[in-house]
Amino acid sequence: MAAEHVTAIWREIAETVRDPAVNRTIGELGIIRTVELNDRQLRVRLRPCTPECWPLAMAGIVRSIRRYAEARGWGAEVQVEPAMLISPESMDAVIQEVEQHPERLREFWERSYTVSLVHLIAALQLAGVDESRLVSLTVAEVEQLISEPGRGALEAWRTWRRHLGLPDDGLFLLTADGRPITDLAAWARRARLAQVTQRTYAAICRDTSDAFHGSERDRPSGTERATET
Repeated sequence: MAAEHVTAIWREIAETVRDPAVNRTIGELGIIRTVELNDRQLRVRLRPCTPECWPLAMAGIVRSIRRYAEARGWGAEVQVEPAMLISPESMDAVIQEVEQHPERLREFWERSYTVSLVHLIAALQLAGVDESRLVSLTVAEVEQLISEPGRGALEAWRTWRRHLGLPDDGLFLLTADGRPITDLAAWARRARLAQVTQRTYAAICRDTSDAFHGSERDRPSGTERATET
C-alpha cells in the first residue's frame, strides 16, 4: 500500500510539473529517477535529458516540486544528478537564486502561457467557436467547452496562468500581463513568435537527448524507484 501511495505521488508530479522552457511535463521528458517519502520528507532525484539542459529551466522544475511538497505539508529535497555542463555547485547556486527570485522564470512562463493559449484557441475554433464569441468567453465556459484531446493544453494553460498571478476565473482571453485580448488577429501574429521559439527549444532538447543517450536501454523514461518509509 505504501509503495502504491508513493507511485501515485510520482505519477502526480510527472503529470503536473512542467519544464517552463519547453512546456512539457517532466513525465513526458522522462527525467524523474527516484521518488521517496520518509517522515513527511519528499525526496526526488532528477536526471537532466542532456548535459545541455538549461540550468534556469531545471531550477524552475526544482522550484515546482518544492511547491508541490509544501502544499501537502511536506519538506522537500530535490537532487539534480551531475550530468550537466555546469558544475553541481553552479547548478545549486542557480536553484537558490530562482528560489529567492522566481521572477527570473517569468520569460519562460509568459512564453509557455502564450503557446498554451494558442493551442486552446485552436481547439475552440475547431469546436465551432467564432472570434466574436472567443473574446467574451470566461474561464468557466472554456473549461466546459474543451474536450478530452485539448485537456493537456488546458492543464498547461492553467499552470502558467497561476504562475503569472492571473485570476482563476473571469475573462479567458488575457495577455501574459493580464490585459484583455481585443484584437485576436494582431495578438496571434505576435504569439506565433513564441510558438516558433518554444518549438525550437523543444527540438534542441529532443535532438540533443537523442544524441546524448543514443541507443542506451536505460534512457530516462520514468522512475527507477518509488518508496515510502
